[in-house]
Amino acid sequence: SPAKAAERLAEGLRLHSACYSNPGLAAKVAGRLIQANEALGNLAGARSALADCRFFLSLPGAIAPGGLKLPPAPKPEEVVELLTTIGSAEGEEGLAAVSAALERVPGESLDENGIHALILAVHMSSMREPVEWGLSLLETMISSGVPVDARSENGRTALMIASNSARADVVQRLLAAGADARATDAEGFTALHSALCDLADHPVEPLLAIVQALCEALREAGAPERIDAMHSGGLSALMYCAQLGSADDADTAGGRAAASKLGNGSKLG
Repeated sequence: SPAKAAERLAEGLRLHSACYSNPGLAAKVAGRLIQANEALGNLAGARSALADCRFFLSLPGAIAPGGLKLPPAPKPEEVVELLTTIGSAEGEEGLAAVSAALERVPGESLDENGIHALILAVHMSSMREPVEWGLSLLETMISSGVPVDARSENGRTALMIASNSARADVVQRLLAAGADARATDAEGFTALHSALCDLADHPVEPLLAIVQALCEALREAGAPERIDAMHSGGLSALMYCAQLGSADDADTAGGRAAASKLGNGSKLG
């Protein structure tokens, strides 16, 4: 049935090492997922699969599968215009301009550097003051229907970027919008890895909130084993904590506390 096909194809796109080593095959799987979602009337799922398909076709060595027909992509200058609109946005007028631009160009459209509007918006939401404005920008993006797991350069997702920025509020909003905590980038980094690989640079409280939210999301997705996932360098999130949690100084408080949170769900804890 289309529903079972969509489920299996989506699972295939989570076999991340295989997807990145054979992007043409991944694009073929994504193309079939588009068709399965269209048969189900799942337009959001079809849009997300289209974003996956275009991402994998943008990777070096990718060859478009025969018979794959995709709708025309936005022109490069249109994508640049959208990114420029977001980058220069300020206040309510800026949000209105972003909303109007998103009606012309999908927010998951990649520029020549593999960056899309949602990734830029998350960067800005994590850095721009006031905090409320940044969250309003993120809400504008989500309300436009942009796939929250759309991959950017190196396969990074918005959830990974937000986790690395120690913005628990942004992480929680993305998870509420359906972001997948199981996703990995081309090097095998998950959002948990992203949260903890620079943990000495971040305050403890938001870091712990992020770790807890991501672990809960993995359990709810039926994938608690992903808490112990290792990236291509052989490190799990808990191992990052151990690296900083072994010394006895104030800078390691985050490592020890995060390790405690991870230990509740980790086989290594």
